[in-house]
Amino acid sequence: MASHQRGARNHVNIASSRNISIQDSFFYEGCNGGGCAGTATGYGIETFMSTAALIQNNIFSSIESPFTFSTSSTGNVIAYNYEIGGETGLGSHEVGFLMNLYEGNQTNIIRSDTYHGNQNFTTMFRNRVTNHGQASIDTWSYNRYFNIIGNVLGNSTANRYNCLAPDSNWQCARYATPPIIFRIGYAGDSTSSDAGVSNDVNVASTMMRWGNYDVVNGTVRWV
Repeated sequence: MASHQRGARNHVNIASSRNISIQDSFFYEGCNGGGCAGTATGYGIETFMSTAALIQNNIFSSIESPFTFSTSSTGNVIAYNYEIGGETGLGSHEVGFLMNLYEGNQTNIIRSDTYHGNQNFTTMFRNRVTNHGQASIDTWSYNRYFNIIGNVLGNSTANRYNCLAPDSNWQCARYATPPIIFRIGYAGDSTSSDAGVSNDVNVASTMMRWGNYDVVNGTVRWV
């Protein structure tokens, strides 16, 4: 399948479904810039109250948020996809995103935010994650029990390994430059509380990071 659109919210919306496969497809552009019928963000593939979906071997080009995972998306596999030109690569965005696998994807960011609730038990395995003016891995408050294993992280612009909340260093803000590899436990874009959400030290303490290579250390870390 090939999809090119600039007027709708997303290219594909998997809603209230199970056992859906999307593979071997090309998705180009989105409704970035306010043309999205009430939202300023264009999505590639979005899941909503869905499970057991397989999203693999797809290419996403020039889509602001190529992957967006919304309410109650559980037990899905997102594997061996390639995206370029987006702002938010793999993004979990709403409460109930649980026990999902990201494997073998090439993307610029993996972010788990708190705009609409928290997400838990995500596994990121063997992905190539660069930077797009933000941290390679940005896991916000209350998103706990993540497994981040065997990934290759960062590009030549990154010069700091991680920021752990509540570190208030200027470089720990979401859009600070140069970007970092890991940003963990912050409530939002800044280093302080945001919209009633506090920074969360338990994001880091419940996270497993093992066998990842990052450009700052220039080696694989087994810690």
